[in-house]
Amino acid sequence: AVSSQNVDPANPVPVILESGNQTAGNTSIVFVNGSFTGVQNIIITQLDPNNPPSFTGVAGKASETDYFVALYLISPEGLEINPKATLTLYYGNANVSRLFMKYRDPDTGKWITITDNVVIDTNMKTISARIGRLGYYAVSTQGVTPDNDYRPAKRVVIMGHDTFKFDNM
Repeated sequence: AVSSQNVDPANPVPVILESGNQTAGNTSIVFVNGSFTGVQNIIITQLDPNNPPSFTGVAGKASETDYFVALYLISPEGLEINPKATLTLYYGNANVSRLFMKYRDPDTGKWITITDNVVIDTNMKTISARIGRLGYYAVSTQGVTPDNDYRPAKRVVIMGHDTFKFDNM
């Protein structure tokens, strides 16, 4: 699915890619006046999260523990946005216990977990954040894991009967 809209930075309009789910939200990007220079053709392309593109021989996913539930290309890739825009991604029927929005940095090739004003709307099945650059964005079930998430899976371990197993390892 693709949505395209010419956007004038002096009078920006949102670009919306409808999810097709009448009871849920859509993927969209909302700009602030003066976010970029000149009229830009902003394109939202929904990609297959199970078959991410390869980037010059690098695997598409951020790491082996990543599982993308949604993947989008917001183009033109690399366009700087200042002031930041609000990007909302529709993630569908994913388990929402640990969702993260990630951005692929084209300079380093690494996927970066976004932390700027992230909001998950479980009713609309969307995740939103403030972004400063267009490019590849994903909704992932893996992100930066806090230290306290690395704990034994069981609270009581009986020597000789149990094996030590730790969460997230």
